[in-house]
Amino acid sequence: MVTLEKVKILKSILGDYYKSSDEHLFHCPFCKHHKNKLSVNVEKNVWKCWVCDASGKKVFQLVKKFGDYEHIREWLKYDKTTELTKTDVELANLFNKDAKGPAPTISLPNDFVSLCNPNKSESSYRPLNYLKSRDISDDLIKKWRVGYCQHGIYEKRIIIPSFNLNGDINFFVSRTFTGDKFKYKNPKVKRTEIIFNELYIDWNKPIYLVEGVFDAMKFKSNSIPLLGSTLSKRHRLFKKIVENNCKVYIGLDQDANKKQNKIINLLSKYGIECYVINTAGFEDIAEMPDTDLTSRIINSSKTSDLDCILDKLRYLNI
Repeated sequence: MVTLEKVKILKSILGDYYKSSDEHLFHCPFCKHHKNKLSVNVEKNVWKCWVCDASGKKVFQLVKKFGDYEHIREWLKYDKTTELTKTDVELANLFNKDAKGPAPTISLPNDFVSLCNPNKSESSYRPLNYLKSRDISDDLIKKWRVGYCQHGIYEKRIIIPSFNLNGDINFFVSRTFTGDKFKYKNPKVKRTEIIFNELYIDWNKPIYLVEGVFDAMKFKSNSIPLLGSTLSKRHRLFKKIVENNCKVYIGLDQDANKKQNKIINLLSKYGIECYVINTAGFEDIAEMPDTDLTSRIINSSKTSDLDCILDKLRYLNI
């Protein structure tokens, strides 16, 4: 019974299989060979790919690496031999139902005017010119539902709304287009509680983490602004990344290297594969030409456990 339940979990992670004696043969997620060459013996608790030689002495290794939190939690119900690490315990606490809670929703300012409408008023010329100066095209304006306020507390500011999974507004960025000394005036919402434009995120594809919303606009899809340069275990975004075991590309400004490394260390601790986009030579990603950004994504470097250790020592001045 236990073996059957474990095989069901493996099937939901690795796909279809066939059985040969005590072995269950899956497609290998490491070498992606077209034939089922990953042999898993649930009873003996071992696995091996006969093409790339990837192997392990605990099937739970496969569950942790390629499954999501629900798979892990389900597996641990049947596997009493697995010793929970401190990280596993933290994961269990991180994803209990009480920890998630309802996400906040808000309304756009009463004076909000959409820039997506074909018939634009004279007052829209100045915000449109500002967006043009930031290399924001009409297509991006429509995609990100950009608008502005001519009056009210967000007077003469670009407004970029964020939508949650239900299509409700959970945040918006308000950026001056007239040179006000306060560049941003955003709603009083806990940023730990929101994922900017989660409605448009595909958690099965790589995620691109950047500082600001204009940085995020440079990507075709799946970019999330941190609305700053920090990410902690308290953030709903962090929980979502770990829950879905996402591959993450991080491209923060050059002056945020220390904070970027802190994020990488945190994500790596929970088994998240991280890549660093080199932003040297530019103030931020928003300033990069598209060709440069594409090239830097392609050539982004994967971080390793050694990188994390060296970064920790560097900031300890060791």
